[in-house]
Amino acid sequence: MDIILAGTAGFCFGVNRAIRMVEDCLDNNKGKRIYSHGQVIHNKQVIEDLQGKGLKVIEDIDRVDEGILIIRAHGISPAIYEQIKKKNVEAVDTTCPFVKKIHIKVKERSCEGCKIVIAGDRNHPEVIGIMGWDKDAVVVGSEQEAQELELSGKVCVVAQTTLSKEKWDDICGIIKQKVNDAEFCNTICSATSERQKEAREIAGKVDAMIVIGDPGSSNTRKLYEISRKYCENTFLIENKEQLEKILETEKVFLYRTQDGRLGTDIKVGVTAGASTPDRIIKEVIGRMSEENKQVEEMSFEELFENSMRVIHDGEVVKGKIIGVTGKEIFVDLGYKADGIIPLEELSDAPEEKLLDKYKAGDEIEVYILKVNDGEGNALIISKDGTRFPKPLNQVR
Repeated sequence: MDIILAGTAGFCFGVNRAIRMVEDCLDNNKGKRIYSHGQVIHNKQVIEDLQGKGLKVIEDIDRVDEGILIIRAHGISPAIYEQIKKKNVEAVDTTCPFVKKIHIKVKERSCEGCKIVIAGDRNHPEVIGIMGWDKDAVVVGSEQEAQELELSGKVCVVAQTTLSKEKWDDICGIIKQKVNDAEFCNTICSATSERQKEAREIAGKVDAMIVIGDPGSSNTRKLYEISRKYCENTFLIENKEQLEKILETEKVFLYRTQDGRLGTDIKVGVTAGASTPDRIIKEVIGRMSEENKQVEEMSFEELFENSMRVIHDGEVVKGKIIGVTGKEIFVDLGYKADGIIPLEELSDAPEEKLLDKYKAGDEIEVYILKVNDGEGNALIISKDGTRFPKPLNQVR
């Protein structure tokens, strides 16, 4: 059995950032009451771990009168921000930078008189938060709903960050036929797009596909839907225990012959949602390797490392920007962790100009200052910095 592990499987930078912020808050505020307004991310195991460290998940902010309140990665409305301000609490905002950009776009276009259309799931916390930035916004979750829309004048269309590219294209195609003056802002997270693209590519060439993640996670469900479209034998699981049940009842991705002989030429693809911890992926891969008796076992670390680029301190490499905040740039290096360029390493980019100068999707040459910053990330500086080696290392 050949196991193909998606290189994009596991935490995206937004989720990783949110979890780090919550863990830092818990570590640095022993003895204080720390709450989160809803689940910080959609993954039961992660939330249970954080609750074990002292986090209390609440849905009603009125229950909080003291301590620290975590704002979930999905973002909130201005009304909720105002409600928090009236409380005697400190707020820690883990809203994903991609979601923040949607809030800003919706607010700006709404003030300009545009009709806001949100492509996504109206019941998802992210979409509920976006709707709060324009009380007249409408949500479209399907082609049929797009067909039923009555639109006129100026229109601005944005997307839930985890929306599939296919659904975005379908909805936009219908709206284009309805109005002449429409702005289409593809706000799907670039990491989500890459993850979905890789799932589609892997699912198209394997005998079975395993999607690991919480079924309550929007991006996990979409990975399952995409994989299922290209591979009928697709299974959505949360952990190793659920894989065990599949191994007991489903032999489709382990055996090809009716007499039960192991088919060593079977290919199994594995991907995971943006909120799925590496340890869960490792456990699933490890269990599949145990079942794979007639081929040489390969650990999760080997699979993971083989799918990743190897980088070293002092190298100059090319990467793709996947996120920008006012204080740092996140870069996909094809490495097992994302790279981070702190503001202080960008000599010609003051904080207020960072969001204008650098955009998600742009390619950039970076100098690897340190492969591990203590949290698993690669610390890097751009070509605008001053620490490039002389002469330059060959760019790979």
